[in-house]
Amino acid sequence: MKRQSGFTLLELMMAIALILLGVVAVVKAMSTSLAADNSIDGQVIALKLAQEEIETVKSSAYANISSVVSGYTSGYVALAAPFADYSMQVVEQNPVSSALTQITVNVKWNYRSNTMMVSLVTLIANTSNPVAS
Repeated sequence: MKRQSGFTLLELMMAIALILLGVVAVVKAMSTSLAADNSIDGQVIALKLAQEEIETVKSSAYANISSVVSGYTSGYVALAAPFADYSMQVVEQNPVSSALTQITVNVKWNYRSNTMMVSLVTLIANTSNPVAS
């Protein structure tokens, strides 16, 4: 009897099924990775926007902090393009002490039907009127 070499139909179908299973797993991992990457991009942008606003407040004179923050008294303010998906709120807790003000910057945006938010808090000292030790 002569022996034939090659693959049977069953072996071929099993090999294709295993290859497809591996491809599906890789595609699923890539999809999850891309979704996480987009979420992190939103957080990085929000943190950068909040940090820029804190730096704007910190760069103003201590006596002018209230006027810088006053643009946000109505709550969250929508930002201009290219950040139109984000809104910002700046809250001043004044005074924490006579020479110290707390500034909180909140940035909100929507990601996959969920509202996301980042908050940064800083304390600003009145260096023009130092407290005696």
